[in-house]
Amino acid sequence: MDNEFMKKTLLVTGATSGIGKATALRFAQAGASIAAVGRNEEALSQLEKELNSWGAQCLTIRADLSREEEARHAPDQPAVAVRTHAKSSAVISCEARQHRQCL
Repeated sequence: MDNEFMKKTLLVTGATSGIGKATALRFAQAGASIAAVGRNEEALSQLEKELNSWGAQCLTIRADLSREEEARHAPDQPAVAVRTHAKSSAVISCEARQHRQCL
């Protein structure tokens, strides 16, 4: 998968931990630019530093996609990354969804 995704931009939700973070890291290793979406600003900053240290381009977007208002505005920021870096190639959704209801 090395350099297989050069000149591609991937939007990865849930990128601050778990499968989302692993996905962002792996695709960056394969040459992709990453638009990383997550709720934890500190974790996003750490991810950005790590990807930048590898020479990967990364745009971080702090958003809680379980909140309608934040989810509605989150796509505005990746559009900037897409125009700046390359054509968007994929959206990879790894965010956890929590349902707050009583059974």
